[in-house]
Amino acid sequence: MELIETYDVEEDDPTWALAITESSKSPLRFKLGAAIIKRGKLLGFGYNSYKTHPKFGSKDGFKTLHAEGAALYSAKKLGNNVEGATMIIYRRGARNSKPCEDCQIMIEEAGISKVIYTNYE
Repeated sequence: MELIETYDVEEDDPTWALAITESSKSPLRFKLGAAIIKRGKLLGFGYNSYKTHPKFGSKDGFKTLHAEGAALYSAKKLGNNVEGATMIIYRRGARNSKPCEDCQIMIEEAGISKVIYTNYE
């Protein structure tokens, strides 16, 4: 899996726009949104929340569902294969949105080939 840090958010791009919109739905202090695309098709999307899931939820002791897990779960519910896809992660209010170790493992296991995340630090 290739991790790509970006300082430029393409707000006119529909995928970035969705990740930005999803981040605004988060009730948590750190508001993140994620979207998964492959060949121009949206496969899944989500935001971080207090919900949890045995497979897609946080494994770090916090009872939250990270945006990455929510997007992967959304894709699974929609019946979409994410292998070879790209995940976009946006963090509202700046700072780094690099996936945590647990999410990186989950993303790799799902077969996502590229993750583009924001960092304004």
